[in-house]
Amino acid sequence: MKIYVYIDPEYKQSIWLSQAYHSICEEAAKKKYNVILLDGDNIFNADIDEYFKGESKRVLLVLTTSLEHSEKLGALLFRHNVHMLLVNHQNPQIANNSSCVMVDYTDGMRRIIDYLCACGKSSTALYGINPKSSTDMIKYEYFKNLQGMSYSHESSIAKSIYYNKHGLDECFNYMLPELDKFDSFICANDIVARSLISKLQAIGKRVPEDVFVISFGDYLISQMGEPTLTTISVDHGELGRQALFAYRYLHKADTNINMTAKVPSTLFVRNSTANMNPEISTERKYVPAPTEKVLDFYNDDASRKILALEKMLTSCDKLDLQIISGMLNKIPYSKMASGLFISENVIFYRIKRLVKVAEAENKERLITLITEHLSQKEISEYIEADSMK
Repeated sequence: MKIYVYIDPEYKQSIWLSQAYHSICEEAAKKKYNVILLDGDNIFNADIDEYFKGESKRVLLVLTTSLEHSEKLGALLFRHNVHMLLVNHQNPQIANNSSCVMVDYTDGMRRIIDYLCACGKSSTALYGINPKSSTDMIKYEYFKNLQGMSYSHESSIAKSIYYNKHGLDECFNYMLPELDKFDSFICANDIVARSLISKLQAIGKRVPEDVFVISFGDYLISQMGEPTLTTISVDHGELGRQALFAYRYLHKADTNINMTAKVPSTLFVRNSTANMNPEISTERKYVPAPTEKVLDFYNDDASRKILALEKMLTSCDKLDLQIISGMLNKIPYSKMASGLFISENVIFYRIKRLVKVAEAENKERLITLITEHLSQKEISEYIEADSMK
């Protein structure tokens, strides 16, 4: 199977993109998929039909941060019947021709707000937001729609959002006259947070004694230096793995569908919030506006089933696959055991484990799940390829 990937040239050196792409390639290698990287610099002059020649279903993994760029690319791909699978990016303007795999930034913002409330903080600024970044705008929308806390009107909240439009120096200077009214900052990412802390220290403001700082990323720079950063972990490796699962699902689907998968976030508490670990109250101190309900990684039953199947296949060794092949061919257990030089008890045990991993009700449901998405030929070819390594 070929996995077609496009990387926005403007962001190919970014940390998150390189981590996600590395994970995509690593997971593809495990499954013996072939990653085809399109020429990002010349995509708008390329022969798109030639790229996907012979493909019955056209899906392209797209790694970008830019809303403007994804919209332009979406228009091009729509003309050539190519479905975009966006990695860590959402753009409502191209929703009809795209799916996405996202870090759950909404949940990350909720975790941060819950934490700051539990720490007794009541005047928070959202800092360093890039208005061209789809992920930053998710954080912005959540923060903007908060009701309660120290803000009773959207107008007052809007004054507490500071944009990174022309550089972090300008962002800091714009915020500086209002600095004393804040007891905490939520930064767009670790780089923004490190810049903010450095500038605060230069004017005599202490972190965390005077203000708390929290960011998104959990890169090495968040774990080094003083103070270490409290962060929402953004697992770009898991993002890449889930992107590959979603790609396979979209490629195998009989109809044109749109899907959204979300990778959960984790809050790591460190020195920039004084290592405080208060009990998070279940009684909200704020009321968020309605947000999209997240249903596990995928937002429908079919997608959850394919994820369970992928997890099962990832856990399989060669013997497991041979047993699955025998089940699909309806080979009696006694004959299968003899041919594989194992006991029937081993077969019973392995099938029971596969049923559990695939979250199937029983063996019959497992076989149904497998046959819906895999063929005997695919399994046999995989076993044969694995034997030739």
